[in-house]
Amino acid sequence: MAALDAAGKAELTGQVRSFLTWLGEGRKLTQTGRIGLADARHLVELLGTGDKIDPCTVVSGLRFRIVQYIVRDMQKSGAPPLLPLLRSRLQAEVLTLVLLNPDREWTLTELASRVGSAVSSVQREVVRAERAGVMASRRVGKTRLVTAARSPLTAPLTELLLRSFGPSQVLADVLADVPGIENAYLFGSWAARYAGQEGRPPADLDVLVIGAPDRDALDDAAQRAGARLAHEVNVTIRSADWWRSGDDGFHAEVTRRPLVPIPVQGRST
Repeated sequence: MAALDAAGKAELTGQVRSFLTWLGEGRKLTQTGRIGLADARHLVELLGTGDKIDPCTVVSGLRFRIVQYIVRDMQKSGAPPLLPLLRSRLQAEVLTLVLLNPDREWTLTELASRVGSAVSSVQREVVRAERAGVMASRRVGKTRLVTAARSPLTAPLTELLLRSFGPSQVLADVLADVPGIENAYLFGSWAARYAGQEGRPPADLDVLVIGAPDRDALDDAAQRAGARLAHEVNVTIRSADWWRSGDDGFHAEVTRRPLVPIPVQGRST
């Protein structure tokens, strides 16, 4: 990449300062981890990126996508309320994916896609984890494959992650074989802590299942997840019509507060 001239450097410095002033202590993201429409329009004007922002395409240009990643990473830079021992939510998410799937190898691109972050940020977390002895990697051609390391530290760390950040993965596993599920979400206190809201550690796990599931199979799945996670799993079932157009108080409360999609295999959340 060609070096910036003096004018270019001055412009870039001004943009960075403006961006950091705007960011302050953090900005609220949407449930899918994107910048809101109003903030997107404001940033385009503030930074002069020239991107076209509209309700259908909130992010359209390369420069603005870079800003998007920066905001998302900075939102994840503080200690996560679910497990404050860790440095950041991004660190917790990367560790959870790798350590709770010890027989799987991940590419950096796969990890970045799953946690919704930049590959470079994920790579830094992998390097730190390797230095700590809880991850290992190997290269196949130009691809770096990452997996859990065999270490005395791995088992206790995995147990901590399972109890704190593991519910989404564990529930995805047990719900995969339950027929009739269209979508599933974690809500309530666990979802709020996952989203970064401070508060007491969750005493149980609230799960919203959309569709017409087999109730016996669902009850069995919830019991298995609860046993593995050492938390009671409370399941609420609602129809797809209710999810699309419900107008009761519960619908308003659930959709107003944080929701964490459970990636049930073969279904879109």
